[in-house]
Amino acid sequence: MSKVFIPATGIEKRFAWLSAIPHGSYHEKPLSDAICALTRAAGLEAIQDSLGNVLVRKPAAPGCEGKAPVLLQAHMDMVCAKESGCNHDFLRDPLDLRVDDEGNLFAQGTTLGSDDGYGCAYMLELLLTDNVQHPELECLFTVQEEVGLIGAANFDTSILRSRRMISMDSGGEYVTTVSTAGGCRMTMTLNAAPAPVEGKAFRLEVTGVRGGHSGGLESLRGANAIKVLCHALLALNGLGAGLIEASGGEADNAVPRFASARVRIPEDRIGEARAIVDAHAARAAKLYAVTDPDFSMKLEEAEDGAQAYAMGCAALPVALFNGAYAMDPRRTDVLALSCNLGVLSFESGVLQAQCMLRSANPEYRDWLSEQLRATAAAFGADVAVDSDYPGMEYNPESEMRHLFGEVVREKLGREPEESATHGGMEIGYFSRRVPDLDIVTLGPNGRGAHSPAESLDLASFNRMYGLLTALIERLA
Repeated sequence: MSKVFIPATGIEKRFAWLSAIPHGSYHEKPLSDAICALTRAAGLEAIQDSLGNVLVRKPAAPGCEGKAPVLLQAHMDMVCAKESGCNHDFLRDPLDLRVDDEGNLFAQGTTLGSDDGYGCAYMLELLLTDNVQHPELECLFTVQEEVGLIGAANFDTSILRSRRMISMDSGGEYVTTVSTAGGCRMTMTLNAAPAPVEGKAFRLEVTGVRGGHSGGLESLRGANAIKVLCHALLALNGLGAGLIEASGGEADNAVPRFASARVRIPEDRIGEARAIVDAHAARAAKLYAVTDPDFSMKLEEAEDGAQAYAMGCAALPVALFNGAYAMDPRRTDVLALSCNLGVLSFESGVLQAQCMLRSANPEYRDWLSEQLRATAAAFGADVAVDSDYPGMEYNPESEMRHLFGEVVREKLGREPEESATHGGMEIGYFSRRVPDLDIVTLGPNGRGAHSPAESLDLASFNRMYGLLTALIERLA
């Protein structure tokens, strides 16, 4: 059972206000304009850039004028997803906010946008009320986070006065993010020579791989469908087979769950080909019995008629490094460097392999990037690099993290926890562009982000605002 949401606290009212204004990624302008109008009407300075990022400044509370300013940040955009059959229009309709029997806020039939609406609501309440002792506040509302950290990447950080930052795009109450991975996408392109192979066409398929986000160590420990496929293709090359087409994976930041290829095999070698595939399938099934128990690889006859090319090009994906490369020497349970071979295509004799490199440490990332470039060069492949974004390295001397720990112990009665994510976050850009910026993150409990099942624990939402204001008062 659920009921219509009736906001009872200041931050709940702020969240309801912004939920009435459409703000999906690339369509944040109505909310950006509304924030500017609302804060300017309150006499505050609001700076809006060409993308729609908004920086609002609020002078220090009386008695706090001599304290260093603090930057608060959250992103305006939300992922727009809805249930099958839901007729919600994300460009025009307000979200239909409801509360379930357990006190969780959700949107009927759609995503809620608590990622990162909670942070925007916190900042609006701080900006528009005067019941918190605070230094000068710089509140930054960014855009297009969910589609590549675009707002943060293009924001002019030179206008910031703060060297202390509270980012509100992570949750878990007592958990704070202490490092994030930067990343870059590398695409290798290799041309294969035509191969005049006579025989029958077959489709080789790899399925049943669990996959997962490539920022997770457990996902990287499992099978990579592209790698398994290409090992088998390289073995078939010894039979004089030719490659017609191939594909695998969905995105560079996801461990590929499936891959397939169409090959032509000489008729007198088909029996050997089946034996090779069976042997490779048995080997992979043994290697990944724990992580990918549903793994399957099969060879079946397919339509023919297309040009075949030299199968040796499959050696490039086999040679490319894939998986967890190094753990952090200071925090041995933290993944420091990885590479995911996420997408493969082979069409009309052109092979493309797309990898995502991740590390909080740019030197680590450069090291692995050089290795991949050298591998590609050995095969005569071209390399293109894009989607390059920075990470945030661990700061063992963070005063902000120390203060966060004090407030967690006082308000929540437990020890704080540190989270090192191997994914990308906006704080990576701020940490690299603003010298000596000391960053801490915080947020309430929620679940189901990016899906229509998204919900926000209202008790946690309100409780964490109290923790946020306590932290800010310590900075004053």
